[in-house]
Amino acid sequence: MDLIWLEDLLSVAEKGHFARAAEARNVSQSALTRRIQSLERWAGEALLDRSTHPIALTPAGKMFSARARDIVGRAALARAEIREQAKTHQDSVNIACLHTLALQYVPELVARIQSQTGSFQATIVAETRTINQYLDDLTNHQTDLFICFSYPQVPLGITLEGVPQLNLGQESFAPYQAVDAAPVDLGDPEGPPIAYLEYGATAFLSRIAERMTSGAPFENRLQPVYRATLAESLASAACQNMGVAWLPGSIAAPLVDAGRLAAVPGPWRAQMSIMAIRSAASRSSLFEEIWRRLREISEARD
Repeated sequence: MDLIWLEDLLSVAEKGHFARAAEARNVSQSALTRRIQSLERWAGEALLDRSTHPIALTPAGKMFSARARDIVGRAALARAEIREQAKTHQDSVNIACLHTLALQYVPELVARIQSQTGSFQATIVAETRTINQYLDDLTNHQTDLFICFSYPQVPLGITLEGVPQLNLGQESFAPYQAVDAAPVDLGDPEGPPIAYLEYGATAFLSRIAERMTSGAPFENRLQPVYRATLAESLASAACQNMGVAWLPGSIAAPLVDAGRLAAVPGPWRAQMSIMAIRSAASRSSLFEEIWRRLREISEARD
């Protein structure tokens, strides 16, 4: 059965005449007749009453044409959606990123690239997901680009061998507390308990924070009092003098400048990389140009 046969049936039912329907369909009357006959053989029933003038649908034809009209409409809608998606994909890019990077870094990065390439549509996906979920979307072509933190001592947990990736810059990760809090001495293993603001287990930053605290002289003094997936939530809790939190520099810096947070002294801090990982399936000219600009940013920092 061919979709064209359904369109032929609907045209004959509308025009009430084979010749007029053939003209509207831009085919010969004989070809149209053969296609209608093929459809009737496929359906197993006569769909048109040829004894009437104008030609009318049989009872079976009325029931069948209702379904045919729905099928043809759905097919046309699906084709239009696919074409629109293909058109949109040519002048847009889907960027997934960690929530922390979506607040400032990614908007600034997109603006920088747009100033060089011209305007394009950027859709930013920054949801509460695990790194593996983000990378699965990249593999399944749901996103074109994934921007995340990376730390050599804390692997992402998935093989990226052969996957194009770029190092775009650095981000500090250090402990902070409220400016009016009693100073914390992280170097003292025998000091008082430390109220600890920790990341939820699914957050990638939780693994880096664990690396910073594991085996440290203050490890046994940490007493978790607040847990959240987002660094922004931990930063707010720290501003409320609830405890110490390890925070990315981009989150902490404005609060330090505002006189709300202060860095806790000591060597228990890290320099994370900001990585861009691309989907191998993204081949539009726009995306290739964006990737080229990202490569220039990466090379400029070396």
